[in-house]
Amino acid sequence: MGISVDVVCNDSTKGRRAVTTRMKNQVYTDYAVASHPTGAYEIDHFIPLELGGSNDIANLWPQPAHPAPGFHEKDRVETALHDEVCKAHTMSLDQAQRLIATDWLTYYNEKVNLTFACAVKRRWSTAGTVPPGNWFAPPGSNRSSSGGNETAEASGVEGHVGDLASL
Repeated sequence: MGISVDVVCNDSTKGRRAVTTRMKNQVYTDYAVASHPTGAYEIDHFIPLELGGSNDIANLWPQPAHPAPGFHEKDRVETALHDEVCKAHTMSLDQAQRLIATDWLTYYNEKVNLTFACAVKRRWSTAGTVPPGNWFAPPGSNRSSSGGNETAEASGVEGHVGDLASL
């Protein structure tokens, strides 16, 4: 991409953020997005600046917030990949760029979302309850609306994330 690992890992992206309103409008036009209420979309980088991406219009697209996973979740993937490259050193910059450009959703589902589910499970299982509405149960499961006054075992949470105990 033209930016070194040293720059990616040590320099802020603030000075490289240069997507103008005109560029954003061009991206919406290019992708035939006629209506874009505030918060519904984010003009996002296929390869984010924090992984050495550019502000070139070919690297931009209108990513919706909903349905999830949307741009909020992709932002978490960007941070996790940056951490893998710069802190954990478990992935090269080239690998991270390729992954986010081609299959960020799989990475989100396998790494980022499961890590979040494990943290939630640990927090709530130590209290012996689950959050109101069992908000982290998978779609189609028996979601509870008991206000969170049930045990993790009764809610089905153990069956959903029990295999995550080894993470």
